[in-house]
Amino acid sequence: SSTNKALFDKITHKELMNMRKHFAFDIDDTFTQSEKLYDVYLKEYLHTDNPLLIKDFYKLPWSEQKPFFAQYTEQMIPNYELQENAYEVLKRLKKRDYTLSAISLRGHDIPVDEALTFDYLKKHNIPVDNIILRCKKKMEACKRIGASYMADDSYWMIEQFKGSGIRPLHFSEKVFDVEDSEVITVSNWLEIEEYLMKEEEMNEHSKYYVKK
Repeated sequence: SSTNKALFDKITHKELMNMRKHFAFDIDDTFTQSEKLYDVYLKEYLHTDNPLLIKDFYKLPWSEQKPFFAQYTEQMIPNYELQENAYEVLKRLKKRDYTLSAISLRGHDIPVDEALTFDYLKKHNIPVDNIILRCKKKMEACKRIGASYMADDSYWMIEQFKGSGIRPLHFSEKVFDVEDSEVITVSNWLEIEEYLMKEEEMNEHSKYYVKK
């Protein structure tokens, strides 16, 4: 896309040389399709099948949503579906010697048994090297573990990565009117893979030309 090209054009050889093959990703609604299951449980919680009432729930302030998530999150976690192609892409990245890290806010506002997340990743045979939960400062976590890329569905979270040297990938199907040259928007896991492969290719070319 034009946004991707604009970002590639701004990357210096020095930045490319410093890029590590370390990809970090959020869990809920980035790696998993969590919101699909929310709708199922909201029917029980709200005692309604009305899709408009369920949709309105997401417009409520967090203080009014929190009781629902406190009641149902631990029931939902084992049943979340993976995002399409997420598993396959991670397996291919691992074969290309990427370090893979899952970094999630999960458990920060609402107590959640960590074992549920560990068991879920193990059940789906996810080749993850690091798991960091209850993490509100994801940029700092990425710097601490040496991640070069972070994919997250929260734009508020992604904005924290601007100017950090870590490439933020906003996982969203929405098209924004104003393009942000510091943020890459990806709508699926194949687009994540495509972006990382282009970065890897540019990095290799950069090393060649720097040596020359």
